[in-house]
Amino acid sequence: HQDSMGTHLWSAQITGRKRWIVSPPEESEFMYNGQADWLEREESIENYPKFKEAKALDFILETGEILILPVGWWHLTEILSDSISITHDLVNETNYHHYIDELNKSHQSDP
Repeated sequence: HQDSMGTHLWSAQITGRKRWIVSPPEESEFMYNGQADWLEREESIENYPKFKEAKALDFILETGEILILPVGWWHLTEILSDSISITHDLVNETNYHHYIDELNKSHQSDP
């Protein structure tokens, strides 16, 4: 999935290990609105053939590491051991316009 509201994401791995699979926004055409699943890749390719062309980074976030993921990046996580993570969305000058655009869209759909 992609985080909503045009926000960046940061995640601190306090203890344990977590696998992250991330793809940049440029890969969106292959992601089928988040329906394709990196953990079920072969099955996803059968159902979503363009997913075969998608590229991703696959890595482990270890205890004490922090990840900052820019706005629009697709991501999937898999907990590999007992763990504690703190994850939060972030708005700053680099993505403020994305956030405001999404906020305006959400208010336009209100009755």
